Amino acid sequence: MGHDENGNKLYSFMHLTFQEYFAAIEFVRLWSEDELDFEKYIFNPRWTEILRLAAAQISTYKGIGRRQASEFVNDILRTKDSVPEISRKMQIVSLVLSDDINVQDALISDFFDNLIKIINEKYFHCIASRFDKAFNELLYSEYSDIFIEKLFSELEKHNAFKKNIICLLLKNSWNDRIVDKLKEYLQVAEIDELDYVYQFSDITNIKLINDDTYKVKFEKYLEKVYENEEERELYFNKYFSLLIGSNYNNILQEYEDKVRKLNDIKSILVYDECINIFIRRIWMEWSGNNIVSKLDFLDIIQSQLKRKCTKIGKLKKILSNNQFKIDSKIYYQSSCGFILPNHIALIKLLRSREDLIVSLVDKNFEEYKEYRFRSCEINKMLANFKHLYGKEFYNKMKQRIYYILEPQNDFTENLKNFIEAYNDKFLYNFFGWEGFPLRFVYKSNILQNIILEKIDSYINYKRNNLDKEELAIDEIGTDSEVDIIAPIKALTLYFNKVKIDEDVIKEVREYLYKCHDNQKDAVIKILNRIVS
Repeated sequence: MGHDENGNKLYSFMHLTFQEYFAAIEFVRLWSEDELDFEKYIFNPRWTEILRLAAAQISTYKGIGRRQASEFVNDILRTKDSVPEISRKMQIVSLVLSDDINVQDALISDFFDNLIKIINEKYFHCIASRFDKAFNELLYSEYSDIFIEKLFSELEKHNAFKKNIICLLLKNSWNDRIVDKLKEYLQVAEIDELDYVYQFSDITNIKLINDDTYKVKFEKYLEKVYENEEERELYFNKYFSLLIGSNYNNILQEYEDKVRKLNDIKSILVYDECINIFIRRIWMEWSGNNIVSKLDFLDIIQSQLKRKCTKIGKLKKILSNNQFKIDSKIYYQSSCGFILPNHIALIKLLRSREDLIVSLVDKNFEEYKEYRFRSCEINKMLANFKHLYGKEFYNKMKQRIYYILEPQNDFTENLKNFIEAYNDKFLYNFFGWEGFPLRFVYKSNILQNIILEKIDSYINYKRNNLDKEELAIDEIGTDSEVDIIAPIKALTLYFNKVKIDEDVIKEVREYLYKCHDNQKDAVIKILNRIVS
């Protein structure tokens, strides 16, 4: 590369792998001379790979490698952590051990005992994502069997937080041994425990939910859920999405396979409810895309279903009706489908953004109505809806119309609509509303509370149009109309890519220990996000 000021030759290793390898050698030297300051390195992700390489090198020392590697790992665990709530040291050690380094049995035993304690803690779910990579690698390591046995041993206990373990196992259901042991466990599990499986399942582990070993049992769980009217739609829609797929726009693709999966449902109640969802989604796709051809699909579906469904014939009649044939040259910008007390509704905002179309069909698919109006006529149309269909219909229709229209120029009206919808358990978090509370948090205490209560919707907020969007950073501490609490301030700094210093982290930790229990989840999740 050249020479230094004293004329000595300089060498450079441009590839990161070489840099990490030589840095690890230096780490080993410093550690062996008791000069390595762990606190300076282990909490910076840039040095994680180097720590792992150093531990691997130490473990190969002839005769003393096992003892020395154990001492190296213990030095990591003894390092002071300024944010102990998120268990960073255990995450690092999980990664180190996943490299199959040779350490003492006592260390392995203590490590997994302590790891299980962390997993069993009340707020582990708030930091679980931090361990995803480490757990994945542990399950590929020679310690996989020990880890799996420890986890399933805990499931057999009456543990208040066994849902943490079930969530972890489902996340790693790519592991065949975990799947086999989960099947064994779920065969004897209480019906209520299946709620955890439902909550944490996604499309990657549908093989568990549909496995014949406990399919009937899971359907009994859904029958129990059906009794709760408030949760019914949410639970059955998720089950349907796991079974069939969540994309409205491909409901008719590979429809024969979808029908076969529906026919495999044993419970009549669960089957009928899933068929209802299937038909609703067919209608929403058709009406959303202005498709009025290929109605023979419905005849084929009807012929393949194991139980005749009269709604399919009624749906075909509606779709065949000339009233439904919207001009195919009309393009819409966005749409929003939802369920009302007696109707299924779809709102379409046309590309011009000046016109809206509301399509309504009753739940028995006997009557179809369509309303088209200009955006300047919304209040008049809403009043008409209130007169025709009642207050509940009016409230939900108003929420969805303003949702699909995105925030308007009047902040006061935006805030009013946002809060009204939230109070009715509908969160505006799409169609341009994604970062609304974060952008205007300095104007309303209510927005701070909503961010904390719905933290999962905001912790992963992705800022688009960076030049157009301004979060609350410039107003915090200057023109703010409310007192911004520490975790919200930290989150706003984070999304503005401002360096989070130790003082900010300290303030968030102080808030954590004085806030109400119903806020602790959110504060720990914020801590977990802002700390590197």
